Amino acid sequence: MHFTSRMLRASVRRIGRAWESGTLSRFAAGLGEGGFCRKQGSKWLATVPDLNPDRQESLWFCKYATFFDPDIYEAARRNLSKRKKKVTVSDAFARSAIPRVIEQMKDRSFQFQPIEDEISAGGKLKRFGTPSFTDQVVQEVFRLILEPVFLNARPQEHSAQATLRRVQRTWTGTTWVITAKTPGLLDNLDHSVLGNIIMSAVKDQQLLDLYWKLVHAGLVSTAHQERHNLTGVSKGGILWPLFTNIYLSGFDVWVKEYASNMSDPRPTLKHKPVSNVGNDGTKVHYIRYGDQWVVGVEGPKSLAVQVGDEIRSYLNGNLKLQIEDDCFTISHLPSEKVKFLGVMIGARDRKYVESLVGERARRAYGRIVLEAPINEIVTTLVDQGFALNPEFPRGMSAWIHLEAEEILRRYTHIMKGLMEYYSEVDNKNMMRRVFWILRFSAVFTLCRKWRMSTRALFKKLANDPRYGDFLKGRITSR
Repeated sequence: MHFTSRMLRASVRRIGRAWESGTLSRFAAGLGEGGFCRKQGSKWLATVPDLNPDRQESLWFCKYATFFDPDIYEAARRNLSKRKKKVTVSDAFARSAIPRVIEQMKDRSFQFQPIEDEISAGGKLKRFGTPSFTDQVVQEVFRLILEPVFLNARPQEHSAQATLRRVQRTWTGTTWVITAKTPGLLDNLDHSVLGNIIMSAVKDQQLLDLYWKLVHAGLVSTAHQERHNLTGVSKGGILWPLFTNIYLSGFDVWVKEYASNMSDPRPTLKHKPVSNVGNDGTKVHYIRYGDQWVVGVEGPKSLAVQVGDEIRSYLNGNLKLQIEDDCFTISHLPSEKVKFLGVMIGARDRKYVESLVGERARRAYGRIVLEAPINEIVTTLVDQGFALNPEFPRGMSAWIHLEAEEILRRYTHIMKGLMEYYSEVDNKNMMRRVFWILRFSAVFTLCRKWRMSTRALFKKLANDPRYGDFLKGRITSR
């Protein structure tokens, strides 16, 4: 059965009437074959994939009155309790705070509290503060309401690994890469531009008023006690990933249309000499994950310069990011690498291809290569105290009071996280240097805890199934 747009609108109206009359359970709403029902936590809202903007004003759940429902606060509280580094609140919060927040929402007296900026170790002020738990719950409810409306604002890939995998598989032949060294999107996000984007899809003025309360609460600098109310959002807030996607959604659409217009693919021969590979037309690629984006160009440098000028003009004019000319970088991919999402992106150059023979040479030319920045990872380990320098690991004195199993669990968690994040790189063998530092840092930590030599430690734990695999370097990503 084909689910037409007329049937969709009729289903939305029917569900809306059932919701308002109370005859439809909030956790059993459905939209037929074209939709799905979210039942738990963030999955309790009935939504429609790839919803067109002209249908969004009919979404019955995108209303300010949704803040009057106690069930959505419970769903938001469960979401926050499941996340790491979030304070878990008992049922006393549900009995006292939620009814109070609902009453404040009804009389429009609820106010978000300013967030204190956290100062980094170098003394530099960063927009990274944690809201109060009440504000976190309200922001989570706000996210549950707004997210179904802006489903199309999310990037196509839902992880950094999937984004890098797409670059590696579809960007073959890319010659030039355009990147922008922005001072920070979250620090320069214009509230008016974001408000206009939300206003174009959300027709409830009371929801828009709540948005302005959120951004006007601002961030309080712990150094100067000054509020920042014109631009920027806190990275520690619940809504910052959604706000980033909404803010850049128009940029995504514009770049993809512009890239399609600038691309001029031409048919190529199935078997062609290496000297002719890459000279078969022009193509522009674009990909984004979070607030980081990169553009690839197959063609002459003049085309890359033109594309860069158009992108800079759009970002400065439409999004008001104020990116200077020297912040834009156009890199020649075969001769220099570009860092994106913590991974170095490069390409096989002609010299490497000429060293190969036959079909291997044709397939290797222009192939995208992903490499983990080993030296940067090692430097980070040194800065965090896992090593005295890149050649000498050291134990973590702050962990010697923990149980031995907990110490190895922490080291194993770090190593598995690195293995998972850099699962798509081509220099996985070079990660052995990183794992060697972490492994012997764990050994020295246990030696300091038990006050024994490394030789005695290996002799004691080599045959112990709890420690033997780790000490011998048998760590898998599973």
